[in-house]
Amino acid sequence: MFWRSSLVNVPKQHDLKRSERAVKMHQSNVTAGRVIGCKPFNPFKNLGEIDGAKIMLFGTAGGNFKMNRVGDPYCPIEDNAKNREIFHFIAHTANHHGVGKMFFPRPEKFNAVIASPDHKEWREIVVANSGVTILRGPFCDGAIIKQGEGVCLTSGGCPTVFFYDSETRVGIVTHAGRDCLFDRNMAIHGKATPCRLDSVIRTGVSSLCEKMMRYGEGPSIPKIKVFITCGIAGTHFIHSLQDPNHGHGNLAIKDHLHKKWLDDSYWVGDELWLNRLITLQCARMGILPENIVCDGIDTYADCDYQTDKLMWHDNVRDTKSQKLAGVHPIVTPRNLVMVCIP
Repeated sequence: MFWRSSLVNVPKQHDLKRSERAVKMHQSNVTAGRVIGCKPFNPFKNLGEIDGAKIMLFGTAGGNFKMNRVGDPYCPIEDNAKNREIFHFIAHTANHHGVGKMFFPRPEKFNAVIASPDHKEWREIVVANSGVTILRGPFCDGAIIKQGEGVCLTSGGCPTVFFYDSETRVGIVTHAGRDCLFDRNMAIHGKATPCRLDSVIRTGVSSLCEKMMRYGEGPSIPKIKVFITCGIAGTHFIHSLQDPNHGHGNLAIKDHLHKKWLDDSYWVGDELWLNRLITLQCARMGILPENIVCDGIDTYADCDYQTDKLMWHDNVRDTKSQKLAGVHPIVTPRNLVMVCIP
């Protein structure tokens, strides 16, 4: 369910002021609190309870969650100070919602990888007096979680997808940007990327089924529930087939996707609707249509109805506006998506 933003209780320890600054920095006020809804919202309200899994979104009223660059391929401890306030906010918010471990993937490579909890590149970031450990490090699009754990992702308009089995209370949370939904090398050049599943949706469903089997269940795909959240609408995600620079590539991608999924309802004129492509791929994998829910957010254009201010950071919009204004270097802020299974 969605929970509105609230100032979490921080222990009165030596880092109280620093922690409070971190929380207040990203705190939604009453007017702009609609960035994550002003009342609890169950995305599967017509299907029964989702057993307490919580989805929290923090947009423009919450500040900027863009991470400062850290060392590659890991996240060295010495770089933690660059993102200290964000780590404190995530840790104390997770603790407030009953989660002791938060996985924080780095989805910059759009590689459709879901990292297991024992992935060798996870590095622990311990936030003092929070009771929460953040795991950061591997370049991947998502992570597997069980009860008592969560995932956080920074997002600039790419949808986030939550796959969930409410009986075992295990889930997958994944970044689902455009190039996560197909193998770009295969689409453009006809050569498959080694060791990659073609879509993060296929990876997510396969990973969750494997996890369910460890709990003594069969791989019951029809039981899986899917929630798609906080993405750009196709109205503003334009992929013109006549574009002088990208038209040829866009046409190759469209043809590839049509051959792969035998449908192109997600491509309307020059508009590419990622939520529709995600929904189609989930259905083709065997997930029941009634178990697939999208929140309908448009990060590009959604405004608070009282203040008329933009509610979400959006990479497409922000890049476009800064280019038109002649701003350099271009800096695009990020939203924060948090999913917890307490």
